[in-house]
Amino acid sequence: MEVKDEPVIVTIDRSGRAFIDKSEIPPGQLKAKLAAIFSSRSKKEVFLKADRDVPYGDVVRAMAEIKGAGIERLGMLTEPSGAK
Repeated sequence: MEVKDEPVIVTIDRSGRAFIDKSEIPPGQLKAKLAAIFSSRSKKEVFLKADRDVPYGDVVRAMAEIKGAGIERLGMLTEPSGAK
């Protein structure tokens, strides 16, 4: 039986906290956690979602950690205009 890999979503909230799906990741551990998750996956794809109030530098830093974990594809998730 073939099992599909569920998409992995990394979220950065307005406080700068990082989450993989719904689990909070301690500061500085995002890259290591993602590398462990994807060590046995063939499809290395992550979606990044950041609150609109997150400083751009925090988003770029998260993107660098994601890429540093060996992720080949990084997509961005956004909310429609007016959504809260």
